[in-house]
Amino acid sequence: MHPITLRVPNDLLSEIESEADDLGYSSRAEYIRQLLQNRAHARDALSTDATEPVVDPDTVESNSEQIEAMAADLDAMMNRIEQLEQQLEAAERAGSGEIPQGRSSTNSSSDTRAESSTPMDNLETWLENDGPQSDDAVKIIREAATILNEEGPMKAAELKQRLHKQFPDAYTSANALWASTVERTYTDAPGFSKPKYGTYDFG
Repeated sequence: MHPITLRVPNDLLSEIESEADDLGYSSRAEYIRQLLQNRAHARDALSTDATEPVVDPDTVESNSEQIEAMAADLDAMMNRIEQLEQQLEAAERAGSGEIPQGRSSTNSSSDTRAESSTPMDNLETWLENDGPQSDDAVKIIREAATILNEEGPMKAAELKQRLHKQFPDAYTSANALWASTVERTYTDAPGFSKPKYGTYDFG
């Protein structure tokens, strides 16, 4: 190896030192040697106006390891995303009433009905099958459930007066209306409850 002496301006020397440090070379001399060894690439770049940089094989090998690690991380992320998408699709199928794989249509439909039934639905079914025979009584019980469901627990006296005001001709008095409808059936009618003495609720 023959030593040579180069005279360069101070600003260019500063740039060379900065580039050598940024690229990880131990000295500016090593960096200059690398540039000279790869001058063929520099000639090609100058002759073709290409912008392909001079590549250090050691740097390429180091970058390859980093790229492989990043690719492995990316694969893991893609697998996780795929799992989350599958879980989301399963949740959407369950919410829309579709039959998940591995379950029978009978079980799915019964579960869907159970999940979609509301206290008002259950009351309507009871009124049709086991409720009182009087149409007025059915209407009054349904109205009582609606009021309690929308407004919450209510004293019996207040609910009785409101029902009698809406159905003044159904029974001879508010007491007769109450005794023949809510008071008589609330223990059997689904959805009705007495959270405390003298107070009724529905839901």
